[in-house]
Amino acid sequence: MVLLRAAWVVSNNFYCIPAYFMMLALSTPLLVIRAELFWFLEETFFDWLLSMVACWSHTAGYSIVESGDHLEDYVTDTFLFMPNHQSTADVPLCMTLFVARRNFAQKVMWIMDKVFKYTNFGWVSWMHHDFFILAVSYHSFSVSNSEYNCFGFRAKAIEKGR
Repeated sequence: MVLLRAAWVVSNNFYCIPAYFMMLALSTPLLVIRAELFWFLEETFFDWLLSMVACWSHTAGYSIVESGDHLEDYVTDTFLFMPNHQSTADVPLCMTLFVARRNFAQKVMWIMDKVFKYTNFGWVSWMHHDFFILAVSYHSFSVSNSEYNCFGFRAKAIEKGR
C-alpha cells in the first residue's frame, strides 16, 4: 500500500505541474485582453494544485485538529500565518487547512528558501509570485558583523554619505 501511495504522489508531480503550466500557457493571451481574468484563472489552477497536495495528507491517514483563531475571519484581510514548522509534513498539512476554506488557498503567498525555486513546486510558486529568500544560518555571523540584520538575512549597511 505504501508503494502504491508513493507512486501516486510521484505521478501527481509528473502530470499536475505540467498541466498547470499548460493551462497557464493557453490562458496567456488573456493577460493582454483581460488581465484580471488571467490572474483569477492562475489562482484557480494554484488552488487545484494545493488540493492535490492536501489529498496526500488525507490518504496518509492524517487528521487535523485546529485551535486558535478561525481563519475564515481573516479571509478578506491581509495577515501573516506562521506555523511552527517542524518537518516537511507541515507544508501539506498547511495546504490542507487552506484548501478546506472557500476562496482561501488561491490567495496564499508562500515564503520559502531560495533553493526551492529550482524544484517543481518552486516553479509553480515563482509563477504564483511567491517569495524566495536567501536564508542564512544564525550561527554564521556575530553580533558585531553589520553585514547581517537581526533575522540572520544579509543586509547592506547604510552609511552616511553613500
